[in-house]
Amino acid sequence: MKIDIWSDIVCPFCYLGKRRLEAALGAFEHRDDVEVTWHSFELDRGAPAVADLPLVDLVAAKYGTSQEQAVAQHRSMAAAATELGLEFNWEQARYGNTFDAHRVVHLAAEHGLADAARAPHARLLHRRSRGR
Repeated sequence: MKIDIWSDIVCPFCYLGKRRLEAALGAFEHRDDVEVTWHSFELDRGAPAVADLPLVDLVAAKYGTSQEQAVAQHRSMAAAATELGLEFNWEQARYGNTFDAHRVVHLAAEHGLADAARAPHARLLHRRSRGR
């Protein structure tokens, strides 16, 4: 079985999905017959390298929701992350363009560092949730 996944490496939804897939595959009897291929996907190609506004303000503006709805969504995301043993500090998170981060992941893969290329979420989401 082949699974192709398109993911932005700092997307918290993507990281939760990655953790859930890992758990499902870990319990799957035929795990060794599954090939997972990660593909880069930029959620916001036009994003600046670093945005000055808080993440919830940017998300609310981008998706046309209120700030209260964006806060509720991020609180829900943080609770889901906690259930999976992850940390998502959305109040400190910073928004920005991920193009260069994807380039680093591809470079790592070209040099035989497949694990680094397939599991970038932890490092980048951790940095993002720390406001870096």
